[in-house]
Amino acid sequence: MNRIHALAASLIVALSAIFGLAAVVTTTGVGASKSTVSDQAISARQHELNRAEAALARARANKPPALPAIPATPRPRVVTQSAPSIVISSSSSDDEHEDDEDEHEEDDD
Repeated sequence: MNRIHALAASLIVALSAIFGLAAVVTTTGVGASKSTVSDQAISARQHELNRAEAALARARANKPPALPAIPATPRPRVVTQSAPSIVISSSSSDDEHEDDEDEHEEDDD
């Protein structure tokens, strides 16, 4: 690698590091000034939070009534039946099969 190429690559890496560091500092707010929130805004927010906390405590104390007991019902009786047997018979189909067997016997000879 030529010295000029090495110098150019080094400068590109250095500039990338500088811009990356600047982006990190901006994103995280390092060195940012202290946020200016008035004491009145803080106390108003604290008052709202205290009211919400009291509402949650009241809701927790006011439990709903217990559910009624489930009535005891007899279990349904399950009856299983097997499917009926299906028998198909046809006189014409029997004749056709007999003819097929005769043809196979003739081929074997």
